[in-house]
This record gives sequence, C-alpha cells and structure tokens, in this order.
Amino acid sequence: MEENEYMNGLILKHFNQEASPSEQSVLQQWLEADPKRRQDYQDLEKIWQDSGMALYRRVFDKDAAWAKVEPRLMHVADGKETAALAEVRPLFKKRKWMAAAAVVLVLASAGGWYFGRKVESPSRTIRAQSADQRVSLPDGSIVHLRKGAMIKYAEPFDGNGKIAELSGEAFFQLAHNAGMPFRIGAGQAMIEDIGTSFLVKDLEGAIEVMVVTGKIKFMDRSHSLNSIILLSGEKAVLKEDKFIKSTLTDSNFMAWRTGVLDFRGTSLDRAAQAIGDFYRLSVRLAPDLEKEAGKIGVTARFENQPLEEVLEEMKLTTGLRIIHEKDTLFFRRP
Repeated sequence: MEENEYMNGLILKHFNQEASPSEQSVLQQWLEADPKRRQDYQDLEKIWQDSGMALYRRVFDKDAAWAKVEPRLMHVADGKETAALAEVRPLFKKRKWMAAAAVVLVLASAGGWYFGRKVESPSRTIRAQSADQRVSLPDGSIVHLRKGAMIKYAEPFDGNGKIAELSGEAFFQLAHNAGMPFRIGAGQAMIEDIGTSFLVKDLEGAIEVMVVTGKIKFMDRSHSLNSIILLSGEKAVLKEDKFIKSTLTDSNFMAWRTGVLDFRGTSLDRAAQAIGDFYRLSVRLAPDLEKEAGKIGVTARFENQPLEEVLEEMKLTTGLRIIHEKDTLFFRRP
C-alpha cells in the first residue's frame, strides 16, 4: 500500500513536470516491470495531454473530487450518463495502485472530459494562407507563422496550462509564466516552454526544433518520459521515437522571417539547401558534384531578391550551371 501511494504521488509529480531525474528513473523502472501498469499509465497520460490542462500542484482528495465530478457526468445527454459512470467508476475500485487520483484530477480540472470522451470547447484556428503571418496570442505570446502553417488553440486561452496545436513551420516568442506553462503540440511531439523563443518545423515524418533563446522541453507525445532539454543554440529532430540533438550552426534557418540569406564560406550543399528552403524548392546536385559539394565555398548575401537574381549571382560565384525546372533546382558542372 505504501508503495502504491508513493508511485501515485510520483506519477502526479511527473505529469506536473516536477519529478527529478532520479524519480523519473524510478518511475520508468516501475512501469517497465508490469505491462498492465504501462497500459494504465498511457491511458491516463493521453487524457492529460488531450485535455491541455496542467495538473494542479497540490494533493487531491479523490473522494471529494469524485463528488465534484459525478454531478457533471449525470448531466450528460439522456441515455449517456449510465455508460459514462460505468466507464469511470471501475477506476476507483480496480486500479488501486493509483487510487484513480490522476483520472479524477483531469476530470475535475478539464471540466468536460471523462475517460477519453471529449466535449469540444470553443477554439480558434489561424492559417497563414497567402503569406507569412504574425499572430498575437491572448497571453502576450507572439507566433510567426510561415506561409501555409496553421495554429489552433482553445478559447478562453487560460487555465492552469495553455496548449496550441501547430502544423507547418512557426517561430514562437512566448510570454513565459512558470505557473502556467505553454505547450505546443506538433505531430508526434510536444514542446514545453521554459522561458524561450524557438522555431518548430513540422516535417514529413519528423519534428524539428531550434532554440534561439532560453530552453525548452522536447517530448515524444506518445510517451512523455521520452524527452530531452534543449538550450539556446541547440536543435533536435524527433523521428519515430528517437531524438537527434546537435548544435545550431545554420545562420539562415530564420531566413524566411528576415528575408536575408547570408553565406560566408558556406559549403555549396548547405547554401543550395538554404536557397531551396527559402524559395520552397527541391534541390538536386549532380552525382559528381555532390561528392565535392562540401569542399566548395559560397560567399554571398541576398536580401529579399527574386530567385532569378540569386541564381545568376550563384552561377557567377561558383561557376556552376543552375537549372530551374518547375519546383526543382539542379546544380551541375559546366
């Protein structure tokens, strides 16, 4: 019983981002010891993440919480209240290893949730359709959406936690509040602000994050125990369940916002990719050129110039042939 109470508290600390590294390790080992524990944990974790609400930083009385939640469930549309209660009640009897505290916690705080069933709350969706767009969020945060990107967030934008869903590419300058964390969902990832500004790219099959200032917590959305911390000047890609972390060395990753491409002895392969990303074109290097591209340096600066001018200067700088066909740039030797 004492172990159950301890693990119950540890899970709540983990959900609330308060568990220490050693406690995270203990929790991980405990979950791996029993597949049933892992499944129960994942069910609760999904409810918590979907609700978009951070758990309160205090100990909850599960009986009092149930008394608060039960009347809400009884007001569900006719014919549904029996099923709703039947789904939730067993948690208080069968899953004593957690005393169902986390479920009650989510139900009580989210107000419209019960065991995986969601009552939709009003939300706002903003899409940068024809051009990049600057978005001011209700809490003072600023989001720069790249053309084609979309962000969605619940209204009212308050509570014990804030969450926004992103598709595409965006730069975030968040109004940090330690007591009210900001989480950004993007594909398989969840990014939590720890006082920072950063870029998020929702790539095909992967999520990339680049931190400009401060630090963030970068989590695998399917299992938040799988996470890393990124500091200013670092980046990481999450693909499947693996993080690839490195130093941020590309000075042009924000070119779509600044309008400036600045190459100073930059290798041809990186310069070509930066140009392709800026103008949203695919880039292909001829096989013989690809082998030497890392040794060919490019020094040039472009500020909001038409693609044709950029390609002409690149030809003069490198002595290469550059062919633009539809949505692809081909780099070849003369």
